[in-house]
Amino acid sequence: MFNLTKQEILVLGFLGLAAILGIGVNFYAQNFQPLETSAFLKININKADKDEFIELKGIGEVLAARIIKYRDRYGPFKKIDDIKRVYGINENKFHQIKEYLTMD
Repeated sequence: MFNLTKQEILVLGFLGLAAILGIGVNFYAQNFQPLETSAFLKININKADKDEFIELKGIGEVLAARIIKYRDRYGPFKKIDDIKRVYGINENKFHQIKEYLTMD
């Protein structure tokens, strides 16, 4: 039927495997949410420690430490928007993380 060399058969096999892998990755990307957008990731801004803040996208060690230092100095946040008073949390950053923040 087809007179293919061994090398051509290997190339076709590799291309078929790559196509199947691409379909699988595409399916996964469309059907599963990454951790940072999970509804289960909610942190209490008045109780969270540094590691919990770092789990939020865009919050690193320095910013997490600033949040905790602010909270220790001025007391618990009274509303979630108060976290914008921390140096480094501007309006854009706040909009990225606000759905993952909670408080008592």
